[in-house]
Amino acid sequence: MELRRDVPVLLPPEDDFVFTAEDHDQRLVHFGREYVHRVAFEHLEVDATPLRFDPTRAPEPDTAERWQGALVALSRALRAEGPDSDAWHEAKRSAATAFLDTFPPQADDLPAVLGLPRNARLRAAVEYIHAHAAEPVTVQELSEVAGLSVRSVQESFRRVFDVSPLTYLREVRLDRVRGELLELDPQAGVVGDVARRWGFAHLGRFSAAYAARFGEYPKQTLRR
Repeated sequence: MELRRDVPVLLPPEDDFVFTAEDHDQRLVHFGREYVHRVAFEHLEVDATPLRFDPTRAPEPDTAERWQGALVALSRALRAEGPDSDAWHEAKRSAATAFLDTFPPQADDLPAVLGLPRNARLRAAVEYIHAHAAEPVTVQELSEVAGLSVRSVQESFRRVFDVSPLTYLREVRLDRVRGELLELDPQAGVVGDVARRWGFAHLGRFSAAYAARFGEYPKQTLRR
């Protein structure tokens, strides 16, 4: 990614990345995941997990300007009042709010059944799928995340969703592709690029699976 002057950029916390920048002052701001979720619930009334952020999304000029102002206020509060002051905590929350306005989160609404105590381990696996849908996720990975055997993971997905873990992963990927296609400019959007980004290497099978799930082909969605 390329960093430009006065243009905020979201660095993905879970992925490796490389950036290039001109020779000028850089400010790196880190928010804890739990804190961002709490502010998102209060500010945006978002109560779904996990939240996803698109690091490729360019911020709007007005929200980017508010973000810059929030950083100035944050720095001043820290220098003048210290990290234990009310002024600092208020400035930090204002900065988190500005961040959410600059990079609006996307929430994956998980089924209510995953909130049951007996499904806590399954929920961990499902959240992992939603957070890593573009990556080559395996059932073995899901078993390690959930603390279950491979067989128990498969049985849990069958019991709750009536599909295998990898079928659930494919459905999440198809949903992500559709979300992107609905937002793309039909003149500029390339279905194959979006599909490959979400892990679909065989475009013929992807197109058939997409049509089976949504009742239309990807190019039809793109032309909407």
